[in-house]
Amino acid sequence: MSAFSFSKLANTLLYYIDKSGNSVFRNYNFFEKDGYMYDRIIQIKDAGIGLEYRLELDKKIKLFNIISAIVLYICYIHSKSSFWILLLYIAVYVGLVFAMRYYAGKLYAKKLLQFYGSYKIVNFEPNISQDKKDMYEKNFLSKILVYLIVIVIFFLPSFVLLKSISFMANRKNPNIQCINALTSIYTAVYPKTPLIYDINAVSKYKSGDFNAAAQDYKRIFKMTGKTFTSKDYRRFANLLYLERKANGIQSAIEVYNEYSTAKSMNFEQKLKMLWIKSIFSISSQATDYVVQDYDELLESVAGKKNREFYVLADKAYMLYLMGDFKSAIDIYNILIPYALTNTKTYGNQLKALYLERGFAKLEFGDKKGADADFLESKVDINEIGIYEPVLKQIGFVIGDF
Repeated sequence: MSAFSFSKLANTLLYYIDKSGNSVFRNYNFFEKDGYMYDRIIQIKDAGIGLEYRLELDKKIKLFNIISAIVLYICYIHSKSSFWILLLYIAVYVGLVFAMRYYAGKLYAKKLLQFYGSYKIVNFEPNISQDKKDMYEKNFLSKILVYLIVIVIFFLPSFVLLKSISFMANRKNPNIQCINALTSIYTAVYPKTPLIYDINAVSKYKSGDFNAAAQDYKRIFKMTGKTFTSKDYRRFANLLYLERKANGIQSAIEVYNEYSTAKSMNFEQKLKMLWIKSIFSISSQATDYVVQDYDELLESVAGKKNREFYVLADKAYMLYLMGDFKSAIDIYNILIPYALTNTKTYGNQLKALYLERGFAKLEFGDKKGADADFLESKVDINEIGIYEPVLKQIGFVIGDF
């Protein structure tokens, strides 16, 4: 049985006469039954009219494939880029290629019937030497290599453009007009990347279109799927800011939860992301779930003392910012003795813990206890104020592209 193979695909023969005196024309099937057989000898000069028609069809198929690829590529680069959308466009292209070959096959079969009469459908299996097979395969591989080189040449400027855009955007005083011009050139020719959406979000923020800017960050998160990078800290913080501006605090928190939970993050990333969300919630006076969020993270790391320590430290800090100084002190009273008995691991945390507990005691009215903690921190009395926990509003952050 003749099935699809690399050797069959590489073979460029369209017609042969077998040892039994049968004439076989190649049809447009990629798999089995890819030949039309006549039980008589059709001389090459007589077969020429059928082969010429076949070659004309091949030219039209090639043109159709090129035009289809260009049209679908243009549609893709102007659509919401994602891995699944890319797969969809590839599937559509493959479908169009097969549909065109099927249609061409019908036309070819009709013409052969008109030229030479009835035929049998068989496998196209010309008897050719191994040397010829090797030559066909080598030529086919050469064509593939040429296509790959063309693709690389086509996309090479995209990498140069992206690097240029990234370099200019990360400068201390970026030239926004120049960045926008390069971005426009890139998006006119190549598919959008997270960097392009990042730049677009900044431009839309500057123009006051907060909702559109937020949508660009959402597109980045959908495009990157479960992957989480260091740049996502800024992106999520900016999403919170933009969504609050566009649709309010509650919407901002809901959107943040929706997209952040879809990411695959390690413990450190989860802890830092929770810090960002908590600071935003407290600064927006939406503190209902701050403690609950930390308790849930604590539950997820139960039994892992090292991780519990850092979650509790952050929770205590947030309780201080929320004004619940008594609960913050209670946590510091657990953390500090534990750090003292594990100075090798947590010794570098003691200064901050003493100072934070000291400020909590000061706010709680225990000045004597606060002074004792400040003394234990071994920080110069004139510099203690630098370490006071302060609630900072989350604003829009530009940079780190």
